Amino acid sequence: MKKSIILRRQLRLIHMVEKPYTYPSQKTIEDRLREYGIDAAAERTLEWDRKHLRDEYGIHVRYDTKRKGYYLDIPPDEDVSEFPKFVNLLERRERLEFLSESIGGKHSASRYLQLEGNSQFSGLELLSDIWNAMLASRVIQFTYRPYTSDETKDRIVEPGLLFEYRNRWYLAAYCHTAQSLRTFGLDRMRKLMVTDQTFTTNRADQCRNYRNHVIGVTTPSDEEEKEVLLRFTAQEGKYVKSLPMHSSQQIVEDTPTHLIIKLIVTPNHELEREILAYGEEVEVLAPDSLREKIKSRLQKAIAKYAVMAINEKI
Repeated sequence: MKKSIILRRQLRLIHMVEKPYTYPSQKTIEDRLREYGIDAAAERTLEWDRKHLRDEYGIHVRYDTKRKGYYLDIPPDEDVSEFPKFVNLLERRERLEFLSESIGGKHSASRYLQLEGNSQFSGLELLSDIWNAMLASRVIQFTYRPYTSDETKDRIVEPGLLFEYRNRWYLAAYCHTAQSLRTFGLDRMRKLMVTDQTFTTNRADQCRNYRNHVIGVTTPSDEEEKEVLLRFTAQEGKYVKSLPMHSSQQIVEDTPTHLIIKLIVTPNHELEREILAYGEEVEVLAPDSLREKIKSRLQKAIAKYAVMAINEKI
């Protein structure tokens, strides 16, 4: 059976048994799968799916004997807020599996697709080694060259969290050299090696807390999270509501003329870039420091266009 069909069936199962719990029976699950155009499976197939989800992804679909139905069991130490993102990742994988199976050897299929990507990006080949190192709590080492310097340095780190931002992959980890948490771009890593040295500290939770109030990659050590208020035009506000800027986003005002949202984030370069990308469609209301920073950057941009206009006249 095609991987995309199996993954699609398992994703439907997850959605049927997650909160709010309805405890569907096996027959209910089979009937709903048929409604989605997926062949109803026998009991052994449902058990196979449950075992596969448990062994492959650590997802536990259990049977409640009192309610006579299935439910998704998330252990109390799991970050429940991150589970939808993980399921979204599985859904992306299912779509990719479907495309790869549909295209097959038909090169003409490219006529019907326009994919976003960066052919110059490197580092994806490191994902597997880093992932396995995290699962085994093993230290990794690599050489690294940041964009801010031409100097390459050796790094020894305890990996904690892999994350994606703007089609690039990053690793948040505890760096032995800096003796603090740091973020590394996979595209700038070279000569990566998983060592035999292990660590016991829960770096995953540390790194998640470290990045909890961050948009993007950079985490300024001299900044703390702040309440950011942004006012958008009504038209642009529709996009902001459909694709929130951060998990902390809350709607303060939603009127026919404007939308005001609140974010609890750490001001950084990526936040400024996100705001500037909206141009005249957004205004920073608070904090004053961020408002002045955006105002200053806009004034510098206007000044460049003024200089260009003068040069053209000359």
